[in-house]
Amino acid sequence: MTKKTVDKHGSWRHIFVGFDVSNAEYEEIRRRAAEKVMSIPVYMAECLSVKDVKVKPSRRAYEILTPLIAQINDGIERIGGRDESQ
Repeated sequence: MTKKTVDKHGSWRHIFVGFDVSNAEYEEIRRRAAEKVMSIPVYMAECLSVKDVKVKPSRRAYEILTPLIAQINDGIERIGGRDESQ
């Protein structure tokens, strides 16, 4: 069993995760981690923690939100078209 340690954020780190990769895959992971100035485990954990949120509204929500989004878009266009000297 791996020794329990605490990271700089106060989280316990006591579970080991490992998997096999090819030499080319390892070099790619190593290169990307080095570009971000991170260790490989930290880089891999960061990559795995990225969460994309996708929302598919219901028909009713779409009908309610569509005119509001159009109003917001019109407001943004008005602000963007304004002369900065005003």
